[in-house]
Amino acid sequence: MEYDETIIIDNGSYFIKSGFSYEDSPKSCLRTCVGYPQNKDSTYSFGNLTIEQMNTLNLRYPFEDGAIKNWDDMEKIWDYIFNKELEVNPSEYNVILTQPLMNSRDEKEKMAQIMFEKFNISSLYLAYSIDLAFYSSNRESGLIVDLGANSTQISAFLYYSPIPYKFERLYYGGNAITDYLYHLLKQVQNKSIAEDIKEKACYVALDYEKEIVEPFSYILPDNKKIIIGKERIQASETLFNPELFYKDSDLGLHRICNKIIENCKDDKEEIYKCIYLSGGNSLFKGLRERLTKELNYMAGYSYKGLVNVIDSEYGKFSVWMGGQILSKISTFDKILTSKKMYEESGSSIIYKNDNYIFK
Repeated sequence: MEYDETIIIDNGSYFIKSGFSYEDSPKSCLRTCVGYPQNKDSTYSFGNLTIEQMNTLNLRYPFEDGAIKNWDDMEKIWDYIFNKELEVNPSEYNVILTQPLMNSRDEKEKMAQIMFEKFNISSLYLAYSIDLAFYSSNRESGLIVDLGANSTQISAFLYYSPIPYKFERLYYGGNAITDYLYHLLKQVQNKSIAEDIKEKACYVALDYEKEIVEPFSYILPDNKKIIIGKERIQASETLFNPELFYKDSDLGLHRICNKIIENCKDDKEEIYKCIYLSGGNSLFKGLRERLTKELNYMAGYSYKGLVNVIDSEYGKFSVWMGGQILSKISTFDKILTSKKMYEESGSSIIYKNDNYIFK
C-alpha cells in the first residue's frame, strides 16, 4: 500500500483542514459550517464565505463544545471536501480522521459508519488531534496545548507516550473570545465582524494591568470607522482570566497547564522543557511570552528558567501535519481499519488501535 493513498482530514470546529499525505500542507482549509439561504433548506453553500455573504445566510455549525452534534451537515461538508476540494473518489484512499479527547463511543462509531458506508473509503484511522499535534512538535516529551475554536485540549507526553490521566479538555476556545469581544464592542452588529476584528486587532498582553494599548482603526461594512482600544487585550485576556466573562470560573490556561505539570511529579523537568502550542487560537501575538511568564512564576525556584513555550506560524496546521508524519511511519498499515474488517466485525473494530502512539 502506497503512502500517497492517504487523505488526512483534521476536523476543526472552526476550520476543517484536508489534503494528501504526500503534500507538505493541506490542500483545503474550509470553514466548518454550512450556509443555507434564509427560509430555505434545499440549497446550501460551503467555503470561506465573506462577511457580506454570512449576513445573508443562516449559518449552521456541526460542532458544539468540540463535538459533532449535527451529523447531516458534517456529512455534507465531508462530501464537499472529497468531491469538490480534493476531487477524488474516496474509495481509493485511506483516511486519517481526527477526533477530540474523550470522544464518545457513539461518536467514534458514527464517524466510521459514515466513512465506510457513505463514502466507501478503503481504510480508516481515527486519530486524536492532540496526539497528532504532539507528533508535529518533533519532541520526545512535553505538554501539548491545543487551542481550538470550541475547546482547548491539554495533554502531557513522556518519551513518545501520553502520560495516563494527565490531560484536560476545556469547553472554552476561540469562539468564547469572539463572544466576549462582541459583547464589548457595542458598535458591532454581528459576530462575523467581531471575529474579523479579533483576528486583525487582538493580542495577549504580557501584563494586562499595565499594558498601554495602541488604538486600532477598523472599517465596518457600511464604511463607518470605529476605534478599538482596551478591547484588543480584554477579549484575549479571558484565556488567562476567564472570570472576566464567565463569572463563576476560576480557571485559566496557565493554571490548568501548571496543574497537569505538577501532577507529573518526577517528570516535571522534562515536561517544562517543551510546552507546545497548536491550533488556530494559538496564533495570538504575545501568547507564548505571557504563558512563559506565568508558568515561570508558578514553577518555583527549582524549575526557574526551564520553562520553554514553543509556538509556530503553522500552529493552525499542526494537527494536520502530525497526521502526515503518522501516515509515513513503517507501521502505519498495521493500525488502519480496512473496509473489509469493518464489514466483517462491525464498528467495534475501530477500537483495536484506539490508544496507538508511534514508537
